[in-house]
Amino acid sequence: MSILLTRRSALGMLAAAPLAAQKTDLPLSFTNLDHVEFFASDVVKSVAFYARIFGNNVLKNNKTTRRYVNLGSAYIAIETAGQAGIRVDHFCAGMPGFKVSEAHTYLTAHGVEYKDFPSGKDLAVADPDGTRLQMASDNGWNLLTASTASPESIPGGDPIFPGLRNCRKAEGRVVEWESVVECNPDLIFASWCGMKVDVEEIRSRPRANEITAVRLGRIYEISSSLILQPGPAALTEGVGQLHALLAKVASGAD
Repeated sequence: MSILLTRRSALGMLAAAPLAAQKTDLPLSFTNLDHVEFFASDVVKSVAFYARIFGNNVLKNNKTTRRYVNLGSAYIAIETAGQAGIRVDHFCAGMPGFKVSEAHTYLTAHGVEYKDFPSGKDLAVADPDGTRLQMASDNGWNLLTASTASPESIPGGDPIFPGLRNCRKAEGRVVEWESVVECNPDLIFASWCGMKVDVEEIRSRPRANEITAVRLGRIYEISSSLILQPGPAALTEGVGQLHALLAKVASGAD
């Protein structure tokens, strides 16, 4: 039976990076925890979540759906779970001047089995519980930006009435429909307290056909139970739904 790292414990390890350089005569000294890779049920949702916490410094693999979120000198790699299940795949120790041939010699001399990655530039070993440790250069993020991956912006948007966020009272956040028409939003998110949004009523309002969101059918209801109620739901379920819809529109799927 294998004991797998949880995402929480793996991210806790990342929080300790960079680590102090190890003073040793051994050839496998390391300078930092370079990255942790895990499988997620929805890569786009996971990336949006971590980007909200750590910032929108995100890369996308040029050939796969894998994404990378920068954390200072380290990063998180996120892959689609599929049949592999949601779990941590491996963590990587960053080593200065890493040479895979020297690692081969050292590990063989110490009776440790290893497996090279397809690139031939790094390798992995498994501990007694089956957790994989990758050994590689300590500049993984720079290597990604050089050829493996490209910058990606997390879907988002700009509110048409940004000043309303400073209004503490609800009556100060009321806007006239004519103001909405003049601002011409690309998307409209609607949530009516205690009742279902009447999309047809919005479409039938004066000059509604002048609004891009209305013409393209981009009026989306967010349940009031997810976005209007007090408590953590607005930050978890509500914001997650907003990001999912924004990603759908940005990808051209809607």
